[in-house]
Amino acid sequence: MLNYIWLSMIILAVVVGGINGKIENVTKSAIDSAGNAVVIAIGLIGIMALWLGIVKIAEDSGLMKLVAKAIAPIMRRLFPDVPDEHPAMGSMTIYRGEQYKRGIQLFVRKNGRYPASLDELEKTNNIRFLR
Repeated sequence: MLNYIWLSMIILAVVVGGINGKIENVTKSAIDSAGNAVVIAIGLIGIMALWLGIVKIAEDSGLMKLVAKAIAPIMRRLFPDVPDEHPAMGSMTIYRGEQYKRGIQLFVRKNGRYPASLDELEKTNNIRFLR
């Protein structure tokens, strides 16, 4: 569905640009945006490779198991079907931490301050910042 929306927006932009006689501007903007997308993607690949390397080192050194054991009581209640020593516990710990980080960043962008409690992340002005 989203593909159809994007395709219709692109077609609409080209048609309106053609009708208004500004098809050159549409073409130039499309090429500039494609160039920006490539630059952003290359930058993100570097950051992703760095963090994947750090996580791999943490897994190999046993740090992930230590963190997983530290928050095991919470994770056991959240995921009762997963065994305690399962490697997925470390991955779920990282994933949940990323969700909290993203939620806090969205909260700060929206409100201009850090949340005072987890309840504020859960529901502030009927907006949920956590999934």
